[in-house]
Amino acid sequence: MGILCLGQQSKAESIFEIIESIEHASYKKFTLTLIESLAWTSSGNIVVLQKCLKRIYEISKQHEEKKYETKLEELSKKNDKDNKNQNNPNNQNNPNNQNNNEQKQEKISFEDYEVQICLLGMTLICFGEDVSSTLLLRSFDHVMQYGSEKSKQILPLCISMLHLSNPKFTIIDVISR
Repeated sequence: MGILCLGQQSKAESIFEIIESIEHASYKKFTLTLIESLAWTSSGNIVVLQKCLKRIYEISKQHEEKKYETKLEELSKKNDKDNKNQNNPNNQNNPNNQNNNEQKQEKISFEDYEVQICLLGMTLICFGEDVSSTLLLRSFDHVMQYGSEKSKQILPLCISMLHLSNPKFTIIDVISR
């Protein structure tokens, strides 16, 4: 659906109305972000860029809150387990009974994909615009420094898309790292 409205904001309005009927909130935001960024391709619209940046901030804030809550739960479980071991001296610490959090692999959440779509969408919006491209490169610097590992993986593609026909030595240096 997004390709149907590529670069045509007027066609995107009818698709936005269709997407509003989606019940799953995360999927709805994901789809709206994707179609909006495709509709505003090469426009350099700063308002849409700010919406994408705000969405990335909201996602990262939610992600940090979830991490904090899970750490609190793990600490409380560990404290409960330690209290049980101290109350029952016959119970020896068995490595088979211990919870190995290191063996658990980190699952890729839907929010990680949504951040990547926001970053790619912002790249498409700034595609071919000099002023908005420099603004976006500064935003990418912040993502490189403070972003999650999953959001950093998409940045070389975004930066290279911004400079397809205008290669610069500094950009090539950043991408090669």
